Amino acid sequence: MEALDPEDVLKFLNLCRDLAESIVGDVTPKDNIPEDKKHAMEDEAMKELTAYVGNEIGPFIYDLYKEYEAKETPEAKFVKDLDRFDMLFTATYYELRDNTPNKLQEFFDSTEGKFHNPYISNLVKILKQRRIEHRSSESQNNSTSSEK
Repeated sequence: MEALDPEDVLKFLNLCRDLAESIVGDVTPKDNIPEDKKHAMEDEAMKELTAYVGNEIGPFIYDLYKEYEAKETPEAKFVKDLDRFDMLFTATYYELRDNTPNKLQEFFDSTEGKFHNPYISNLVKILKQRRIEHRSSESQNNSTSSEK
């Protein structure tokens, strides 16, 4: 596994990952917005936001955002994987909380084959396994309840 620059990872996490969402909102697979349109909306939002901070820091943040979106560096890829994992973790939490197995499967489908970092890929594998185990235990509980 490639060594990551912790400072660059933190820059991406703090400056790029969700900044455009402050204007665009959190676009999810349920929104049915094509990927290219989502990227265009986020790009416009980042241009607007970085214009507010001035000519010294604005271009730096915008360039960092473009690097993150293009996944040009190991750090950008890692943070993108973290962002996708966060979405899956949150979806799983909602399914468990609301006892609605597979209700948010489209979030998992939308990220299939998109994880690159072995550590994050392993976390996704564990999360998927726990979803399966939870469905199995719920299924067993339901069948035991109906037998009574």
